[in-house]
Amino acid sequence: MMKEVSGDILLSKAGAIAHGIAPHDDFKQGLALALREQWPAMYKDFRHYCQTYNPKPGGLWSWKGPGSPVIINLSATLANIADTATLEAWTLSIAPRQ
Repeated sequence: MMKEVSGDILLSKAGAIAHGIAPHDDFKQGLALALREQWPAMYKDFRHYCQTYNPKPGGLWSWKGPGSPVIINLSATLANIADTATLEAWTLSIAPRQ
């Protein structure tokens, strides 16, 4: 179930946090930066994932660490350009997986 929250999402009791990123995002702004600062291992694992799989727009990468919610990273932008999110990439990111 999805629920809208207000305030600092990192202080919520959410079991999962989903956010849009670029396929090779550097997590240097906004919620991505806050997640990187809160759970540095997530960013380290994401960098390893990027180097191994070379993700494309429309993908999804999730992570769960000790004491963290599930972090769902939706590759909803083109390349590494944060303001290029497209409806097509968002749709691919959240489409049911086979």
